[in-house]
Amino acid sequence: MKTAFSYFLQPLRQSFDFTGRANRTQYWLFVLWEIILIILWAVLAITLETQLKNAFGVTAAFSLPLFALAILALIPANIAIRCRRLHDIDMSGWWQLLILVPSLGGLIMLIFMLIPGTKGENRYGLLPKQ
Repeated sequence: MKTAFSYFLQPLRQSFDFTGRANRTQYWLFVLWEIILIILWAVLAITLETQLKNAFGVTAAFSLPLFALAILALIPANIAIRCRRLHDIDMSGWWQLLILVPSLGGLIMLIFMLIPGTKGENRYGLLPKQ
């Protein structure tokens, strides 16, 4: 039985796996956990910096680089799961380069991520398990 947090951990383990398919549930639960953890990290960093400034009168400049490092660490997992999600709708992972097109590219990618996957097997493999 999969736990809710496993939907975040599994894509991290598959950060460099661009084969197979990821259904909407797998993709959107990964995104949801990612957002939750980023918000928690930001709140923790802001709180810590505020406390250090109040206690010692100095601003700690370590939380922003750590926050940036955490975001950078998630990039491979994001690219890989988006690739597998595109495979689920029988599209090449290269379509995610549309994100580089200002405004319109992100909207098109959002629409792609909302499309139900193809039923049964497609050229990228079998239907992903829930």
